[in-house]
Amino acid sequence: MLFIKIERRRLLFFFDFFVKFNKNKLNNTMLKLNLGKISLLANMRNFSIAKTLFASTNALAESNDSLVQSAKSQNTKKSRKNPTIAAVFDTLSKEDEIPQKLSSDKLSIDEIILKAKTVNGLLNISEANKEIIERKHALKIVSRLAEWSSIDQVNLSEFENDPRFIKLCRMLGRAVKSNSTATAPVKKPETVRSSDLDTVLNVKNDDEAAKLVASITMSQMVKVMKNLGITKRRSTPLLRSLAFNICGKDEKLNIKECSDILYAMSNLNFPEPVLMSKLCDDIQLGLQNSQIQKSSAIGSMLTSMSFLKYREPVVLDALTQWILQNQSICRTQDIAALCMTLASLNYMPVAFENEIKSKLIPSLTVYDFKNSLEYLTFVWSLLALNISNAEAFNSVLKQEFIDQLTNECKNEIPIGAKIKLLNINGGVKLFMPTYKGAMLTRSVHENIYNIPLVYNQDKQLLSKSMADTLKNIVPEACLKVNVDTHMGFLVDAEFYVDEKSNPISNATANSKRIALMINHYHDMCLGPKQYPSGITALNRRLLTQAGYEVIDVNHSEFSVNDLLLKRVQYLQNLLKPKH
Repeated sequence: MLFIKIERRRLLFFFDFFVKFNKNKLNNTMLKLNLGKISLLANMRNFSIAKTLFASTNALAESNDSLVQSAKSQNTKKSRKNPTIAAVFDTLSKEDEIPQKLSSDKLSIDEIILKAKTVNGLLNISEANKEIIERKHALKIVSRLAEWSSIDQVNLSEFENDPRFIKLCRMLGRAVKSNSTATAPVKKPETVRSSDLDTVLNVKNDDEAAKLVASITMSQMVKVMKNLGITKRRSTPLLRSLAFNICGKDEKLNIKECSDILYAMSNLNFPEPVLMSKLCDDIQLGLQNSQIQKSSAIGSMLTSMSFLKYREPVVLDALTQWILQNQSICRTQDIAALCMTLASLNYMPVAFENEIKSKLIPSLTVYDFKNSLEYLTFVWSLLALNISNAEAFNSVLKQEFIDQLTNECKNEIPIGAKIKLLNINGGVKLFMPTYKGAMLTRSVHENIYNIPLVYNQDKQLLSKSMADTLKNIVPEACLKVNVDTHMGFLVDAEFYVDEKSNPISNATANSKRIALMINHYHDMCLGPKQYPSGITALNRRLLTQAGYEVIDVNHSEFSVNDLLLKRVQYLQNLLKPKH
């Protein structure tokens, strides 16, 4: 079953990748290529760089050349059996009308490459300017040939054994196997692989770099991905090519490689679902089969999943179990990363809940965190996980901690930290009636309370649309919108209803207080199933404890583009009494 799952995932991804990557270059016929061929080509490891490049761009289609073209190809091939004859033949060729030799008063090499109209014209450029030709020029020529081949403008057989083409391929770092007498000795694999990797990393043109990805090994793809994450170079074509080629291999990634890829994906905000699915499969196998000596990779993966908001319960369970079983070798920051990730993803592993509360949480103190901001996030995580810890809550609500936090943040506490403080303050009021510790007050902590709670543009439009729609259901005098709870978030819309669910302007003995809350895309976790994020779920719990009946309005079901009638009907169905 695992094999079928992997094969199905690969085939679906191959199709999706080629539609996205080649949509501006390939016609509809090219999109109908046999997926079996594509999968086979993607796994050929010891192929020449030329054939690999064309496999990446859906080449190697069947030739439909005319009889004249066929004869020409045969004659060319015969002449190239002898390098001397081939050189004479190429010298006599007049297919291009532009100059192939660079001079001070004429075109640059890049311009000549762009103006070349034929295979022979392109290949002649490297020979005519061999003293100054560089790898970037070789890459541009080979990429141009790959593009022509992908649209059936030329056939691979026309130049794959041409000495000039083989020489260009060697410049790119990969020796090409050929029967040609002009082929130079094959370089050592280590040198070739290193050269290929440098080529991909140094290519500034994203499309050209993406074409070269198929020519490097899985471990080098991981290195390229990591490098992109470190330099924060968010090249979508290159990232998609990396994801496509990584998912296209049966080779399993080890824990360190999974950690590096997740780090890059989180840094670049690139939550590719198919790649995430492969990583989750490989993480589970890696945790079962590997003897991991350090916890740093585990902590890194947890932190990356938190940033990506990717909620996969099976993987979170496996990572939690590993930390519990290996707590003696775990760094405190990695244990803290587990708690903060579970909180941000709104997930508590039921099988390990008691051990998390009794073993992991008590092992962490304020001194295990590098700064006050990180410790505040950890304490907020306890609230989000519904873990009551009066001592921890008191420690961050004390004036001494707030002063220390203010100093560390250069006299201006970030808005995110203020929201966490207000969340915790509201939580101890509502969930811990016997709490006697420090509290925030508006008179003393006005700078924390008075923060701009502003949505992004998409959510603002959604909120306004919901408010306008509600005015057709609830009298405007009864309706309030964007109500500040003073707990770090807004109520999108609220009103009271009587015992018959009719809107009323003021609260009565039997009335209910309704809160409509929008669940925007960014309020949800990614993953196999959609769940509200940790902060979204916490806000709902705080409102429920404060006496509201909370009704969620999901962005996938309520759209600003829907007709007014459809929006009204949707909200009316939500507001119907639940029996």
